[in-house]
Amino acid sequence: MRSPSEVLKQYWNYPAFRPLQEDIVNSVLQGNDTLALLPTGGGKSICFQVPILCSDRPGLVISPLIALMKDQVHQLQKRGIQAEALFSGMSRKEIYEALERCQQGICKILYVSPERLQSGIFLERLPHIGFGILAVDEAHCISQWGYDFRPPYMQIGKIRPLLGNIPCIALTATATPEVMLDIASRLGFDRYKTFRGSFHRSNLHLIARRREDKRAELLHILRNTSGCSIVYLRNRRQTEELAHWLNGKSYPAAAYHAGMPFSVREATQEDWLNNKYRVIVCTNAFGMGIDKPDVRLVVHLDLPDSPEAYFQEAGRAGRDGKMSYAVLVWHESDIDRMKDQQERSIPDTQDLLERYQRLCDFAAIAMGEGPGLQFRISPEELSMHAGGRADQWTADLRWMALIQLISLSESPNPNSYIRMCCTAAEAEDFLSQNPPQSATLMYILRNCSGVFYEPARINEAKASFKLQISAEAFINDLRTLESYGLLEYLPSSEGLSFSPVVSRSPSALLPIDRSYLPALRKKSEERLNAMIYYAENQYTCRSRVLLCWFGENPDRDCGLCDICLERIKSRVDDEKLSMIIYEKIEIAPIPAASIQEHFPDKTLEEIRSALSLLHQERKIAMNSSFELIALN
Repeated sequence: MRSPSEVLKQYWNYPAFRPLQEDIVNSVLQGNDTLALLPTGGGKSICFQVPILCSDRPGLVISPLIALMKDQVHQLQKRGIQAEALFSGMSRKEIYEALERCQQGICKILYVSPERLQSGIFLERLPHIGFGILAVDEAHCISQWGYDFRPPYMQIGKIRPLLGNIPCIALTATATPEVMLDIASRLGFDRYKTFRGSFHRSNLHLIARRREDKRAELLHILRNTSGCSIVYLRNRRQTEELAHWLNGKSYPAAAYHAGMPFSVREATQEDWLNNKYRVIVCTNAFGMGIDKPDVRLVVHLDLPDSPEAYFQEAGRAGRDGKMSYAVLVWHESDIDRMKDQQERSIPDTQDLLERYQRLCDFAAIAMGEGPGLQFRISPEELSMHAGGRADQWTADLRWMALIQLISLSESPNPNSYIRMCCTAAEAEDFLSQNPPQSATLMYILRNCSGVFYEPARINEAKASFKLQISAEAFINDLRTLESYGLLEYLPSSEGLSFSPVVSRSPSALLPIDRSYLPALRKKSEERLNAMIYYAENQYTCRSRVLLCWFGENPDRDCGLCDICLERIKSRVDDEKLSMIIYEKIEIAPIPAASIQEHFPDKTLEEIRSALSLLHQERKIAMNSSFELIALN
């Protein structure tokens, strides 16, 4: 087994680990379950990649985003490390071959999305591969009390027994003490080691400004700063509108959000990394796993819903250690809107139970029946027959699963994908023969960008409508083209399926935890209120506010945020005014009641502050005639 230092030098050419990294790596190599809390930019990936490479067995990494997995795999492959990722859009053959390469020792690090953990082929092969280390990145996603809880992460604890007695390392950049305990519990940690890095960023200026005209404020900020910038918004459409507006103001900008085709997002991200754009205007879909050290500015034009989300996004500025800025531009209307969204995000328990009864009616589940039954379900069908919106039913089904009314299986491939297996020239040659499938193939070539390089999403209903043929005929064409070896077609699975966990009963008799959703709503309210306090606060160091939220107790203010700088400026102004006042009092005593008459350009507040400083330094006093006199 190679030493961690040797691996670090060989693949990263780093002379030494950053603080805590080596301790975390050694803990994992000693076989300990390990929980690591390192701030954004703290080098979390090194903490699980190095021990995996020190081991003679492959490592399994659970990661939440395809873009994040692809980026890390690409970076590892550039360093000569065999790594792969399993994600939506891959065929069964590709998945099987990747797992086979792991078992043979060809692939050293395998990245998997949490949704893939429910896949039959993955679960079937998992016990036979012989993984040596399990790593859970963005581990706060497993906690029901975390700001970014994702139900598929709950599967991780269930697969641990299939992996044997191997150590697990869980890493996050954003977790309160309560969330850290929840992570350990849900991953089945018994005796484990915890490593916690400080969230303090000595090079980051934290600023919050209340403004009605946010665009004007953004221009003001951009004019007075330099370097690469990220601007966060919550609305996808607004990211595109703002990027277009900034380009019109001579600030090269691009938009980025999850609604864009993957190939467009990837190209935009690459252009920004290469400084083609100064500004990327994005939703929170951007940034996770992005390692650009020279970001000088992060601006939020919408209020985030939690300190965790804000700290993670703001922390993408200044990873190179140079002075950088994180600015929150907010307005009272943001608070009202966020409170309204927060109120609607978590359902009322009784309302959810009523919708559960409607679900049972739709599925024809009789009273006393339920466990052992399984149903395919379509939110669209539910919407048509039981009322309500399809997207609301999708959310309701997930909430029902969380309170253990049902178990819910969501397809890892909710969308259909195609990928060309031939060259563009071979496709043109096929078309020249004028086969019956010409129209279908032309549609694919014209509408599915990047299909020769990566799986592209295809909507069969939309395509068949455009081609004026039936969906069945379109799918038959795809199957024929696939048989010719021209493309690979991966149809979507049938959507959702659910099984009742409990027998159907009147809502009042259902055996569920009725305190769960109210407790979840309370936590959500606490996070939002903490974020509102951060924005409205005018007295407490902003860094101190964030650090206290994460369980730290700093012994000093940061000296860099707008609150601290204003205090320093006020102190300097007080000192200047106090010297002017002292010099006047030295000449002759001044009645305390008429002190402002001698300094008409100063406010009473400014004069009182300066006098307070003189009193503290014992330079002045008041005589029996209520006059201010100078002391020697």
